[in-house]
Amino acid sequence: PSLVAGLLDGTPKEVPSHYSKTSPIELIPVDIEQILIHGENDRQVPVEMSINYYNKALEKGARIHLEILFDTDHFMIIDPYSLAWNKVLESLNLYISNDKKER
Repeated sequence: PSLVAGLLDGTPKEVPSHYSKTSPIELIPVDIEQILIHGENDRQVPVEMSINYYNKALEKGARIHLEILFDTDHFMIIDPYSLAWNKVLESLNLYISNDKKER
């Protein structure tokens, strides 16, 4: 069994309600501003997943931002030694700064 199936006590076919209760897209809207940062070349989690989440969240009135980092894979976003790391920090700082200005 997969790690997820172990965590959720079964497969999606066995316990579909467990999966819907833990699926981020099923929990929209959440009452917190979100910043999605996704690598364009992510092979583990396709960028379309973040795009779909972002679009659904916007439709439901969520406060959400999406940054797609070009030439960036899944792990570069969390690697402080990667070329993408500075862009991640810039994105976070931009939205944090804008949030402070709006208060």
